[in-house]
Formats: sequence, C-alpha cells, structure tokens
Amino acid sequence: MHIGVISDSWLESFALKANMVADPLLKTQMAFIMARSIMVAVEIGIFESLVETERTAEEIARTCKAQPRPTRSLLHAMVSCEYLHFSPKTELFSLTPSARKWLTRSSPHSFCDKMLLQNLEWEFMNGLSLYVKEGKSVDLHLSGKPELWKAYQRGMADIGKLALPEIVRRAPIPKDARTMLDIGGSGGTYSAAFVKSRARLSSVILDLPEAVEHAKLLVEAHGLPRDRLEIQAGNALEDDLGTDRYDFVFMGNVAHHLSESQNRALALKVKNALRCGGVYCVLEPKRTDKPSKKTQLGALCDLYFGLTSQSGTWSVAEIASWLDEAGLKTGKPVLLRTAPGAALVYGQKTVPLA
Repeated sequence: MHIGVISDSWLESFALKANMVADPLLKTQMAFIMARSIMVAVEIGIFESLVETERTAEEIARTCKAQPRPTRSLLHAMVSCEYLHFSPKTELFSLTPSARKWLTRSSPHSFCDKMLLQNLEWEFMNGLSLYVKEGKSVDLHLSGKPELWKAYQRGMADIGKLALPEIVRRAPIPKDARTMLDIGGSGGTYSAAFVKSRARLSSVILDLPEAVEHAKLLVEAHGLPRDRLEIQAGNALEDDLGTDRYDFVFMGNVAHHLSESQNRALALKVKNALRCGGVYCVLEPKRTDKPSKKTQLGALCDLYFGLTSQSGTWSVAEIASWLDEAGLKTGKPVLLRTAPGAALVYGQKTVPLA
C-alpha cells in the first residue's frame, strides 16, 4: 500500500504515465492542504455535526460556531476527499462510510484524538530539514509539556485500535497465559483487548510517569477490575521486571523509540521476566532495506520516528536478532493484513536443554 496521485480519467492516466503532470506539486502542496483540512474538520466538529442528521453548509457553520464562507470551502474540500457526500438537489451534506467509521467519536474505530495529536506532530515536522542536515532529532517524550502528553496518550489509544482484532487473534500468546506485561501500553488498548478475549488473563501496563498521569483514565474506561487490568508508572529500561513472572510480554509501537542497544538489553530483561513457555511479542511498522513504492509506509515511518524519537523503525530481521540473542526461540513473523507494513515479531522462552 502506498499514497499516490490517482487519475480520474484515461486522459489523466495517460498524462501521469507520460510524466506530464507535476507529481511533486500534488504530493506536497495539495497533500498538506488536504491533511490539514481533515485535521481541522475534526477539530471544529464538522463530522460530529453530521452524525445524527444531514445539514446544509449554513447549519453546519452555526453548529460548529464557525464562519459560513470558510466553512463552505472546508466542506467542499471534504467532499473532494470522499469524507462527505453532497446532494445538489437538497444542498445537504452527509457523512461517507469512511468518515463515520474513522472520524466520529461515537465509532469504536474513531481516530479523532489521533487527528488532534497531529496538530502537535505537525510542529515537529518543521525540524525535518535540520534532522537530515545535522542529524538533530526532537524526542517528543522529553518535551515535558502536559498538553502534549495528554494528546499523545489519547492519540496512541486511537493508534492501538488499528488492526486490533487481527492482533488479538493472531498474536502467539500461550493458550494458558494468565499474566501479561504491556510495555509502554499507554491507555491499555492492547491489554484490554487481550484480557477481554481470555477469561483467566490479567495484565499490567508499564509506562512512563508522564504517560500514566493522563492514561489512567483511559485504562479505567475499559471497565475492567484492577486485578485484571492496571497501569503502573515506571521505565522498562531501568526498572526490575522480575524473574519468571509473566506468561506474555507485549510491546506495541515502542521499539522505534529505542536505540538498538536499548532494544537488545530490554529483550534480555524480558526473557528473564518470562516464565518457561512464555512469549515476548513486539509489534512494529517494519522497515525494508530495499526501497520501492511498496515500502512507502515503512520508509515514511522510519524518517518520521528518526526525527521525533532519536531512533527509527527496524527490520523484522533486526527485531528477531534481539530476541534470538536474548535466548528466545523466534517464530515466523506475523505480517498483519489489516495494517499493511506492520508485523508481530516474537520469541518464546523454552526449557533449557539438559
């Protein structure tokens, strides 16, 4: 899967193939206008105003407490992006299935908080030139800004929903697992889903103190008792994770924030914390070393996380090497179908040979 310029006619298709279209202009100016427009539409409540009923542009502007003229322009942009329908006969706007699923808060698949987080991430992208020229990255985890941490926790809870049913179904968790550790689990999206799918499983989420301050309400919202789901403040790189304590350790979308040496050291700590037969499972967007249009998402993620976390994405082989060197028996990686470019890489603690 990749993002690109899509033709609307055979003539446009021909022009694209003949290199007659200013492709870089469409992928820069038009792309960032589109991105910012979607974010603002979520921010001012355009999609929420249409959850219950169709409305005219004037009605939407009043509901969102916005100005009529720019609101109409924004609505037209959302129609062109296929997030809104427009009826020329009635002049009413309505939600498309995509907008209703991903951009309304009542949807279990909502990405509204991630859209709001992107307002802050937008600012980080201003440092990309300096990162490429001088290697200076900006670690958003060191910002110390409460508003960023709050938005970050809510946005990451949204990210956790991506491919969640497939992850819970295909993750190599031991059948008789009772104890789980979720490293950097934020609002508990993954933990809650695993716990709800297994009657005897309980999970402890370990995250940074700044994260826990804002994530604990999200954890409580899952409606699980504390003896089955709890969040603790700490740092997996520094804290003692215990010995022979967990049946399943999960780390979702965290490895790209850590250096290679940190990931290797953490894998060893996790191996010691696992019971015999326990599994360490790492969820990550995978990087490939041979670039192509088919690896676009992974390449863009690698660049972004290099800028914002002083690290970057990792290949499946690199992640597997950490687990292997820690003494875990690695299995065949699970390539996610509903999150193209992401994979579950895992290793099991086996009985030592006599």
